[in-house]
Amino acid sequence: MNNLSFNNLRLDKSSIKFLFLSFTLIQLPMCFFNPSESDSFKFTQNTLVIREFMREGINLKVPLPVFGTKSFVPFEFPIYQIFASIIGNLFGASPIFAARFSALLFFLLSAFFLYQISKALLNQLVASTSLVLFLFLPFGMKFAHAPMFEFTSITFILGSIYAFIKSRRHNGFKKNILLFFSLICFSLGCLSKISTGIALIPLFVLVIFTLSNYKKSKKELVSTILFIIFTITIGIFNAFQWNNFADSVKQENPIASHLVSSTPQVRNWTFGVIGDRFEIDSWATILLHYFGPISSGFFTLLILSFILALKLKLYCSYKFSNSIIKTFTY
Repeated sequence: MNNLSFNNLRLDKSSIKFLFLSFTLIQLPMCFFNPSESDSFKFTQNTLVIREFMREGINLKVPLPVFGTKSFVPFEFPIYQIFASIIGNLFGASPIFAARFSALLFFLLSAFFLYQISKALLNQLVASTSLVLFLFLPFGMKFAHAPMFEFTSITFILGSIYAFIKSRRHNGFKKNILLFFSLICFSLGCLSKISTGIALIPLFVLVIFTLSNYKKSKKELVSTILFIIFTITIGIFNAFQWNNFADSVKQENPIASHLVSSTPQVRNWTFGVIGDRFEIDSWATILLHYFGPISSGFFTLLILSFILALKLKLYCSYKFSNSIIKTFTY
């Protein structure tokens, strides 16, 4: 009975879709909120760039008024801001909504790629568990709709890994296209945020070696190593080129000079500690201080639905087990 109950906790396709839909409904109302969270400086900076892109067109030398009326202070390459400005102009949305909605899209894409990668490498149960944790731990609940580019980088890196996994199922032209797409995604991920790209390199290398038949073929081993070296080199090189350019500009601005990537304050700029991701108090803080009544209501309904579904599954499992026992004992 225990094994049967445990297997019943696995999520099927309908349950996965329900999770994504529920999480989106919880987060969507937050897309209309002003960037007033604890990291409002960083969020406002991103939203200002999106606003300028929407008004004046995409210009990598856009000034940021927070550093002076004509100051040009580049940070990471603005892939997220470019995407958000296109979304804003396409749907006639405000810069704030465009910033938050685009961030939410990238977060959901990250969750989708994580689920697919986990399922391909491990199994359905691990993939389902990873998805639930990724979506509903406090870190994801708080920052999924935040106007920041961190999940843009994660999306591209995980997309690169997923493209490589898909390439293993094909040959010839289609395989080469997927490998090229994997290379491009990795480069865009590093360009979006170089520290994220570097942090995910071990995962990238581990997945590729796990899926490659390098033990059976020396040719496969050589091609795998060359692909890894070529992809990582291009991604890191492009990111460092932009990062060095951005630092050189910031050093010329007395107000922004303390934001050079090598300064201690930037190196220590982080979104909390590990404990913040798991403590129950973090959920309470998010529900009471960050979420509005609509999002909190959706979250409460989701928890109640999950408890009800779990009870029904366990009850059905118990009845099924009882019927089998009675069949063989009477």
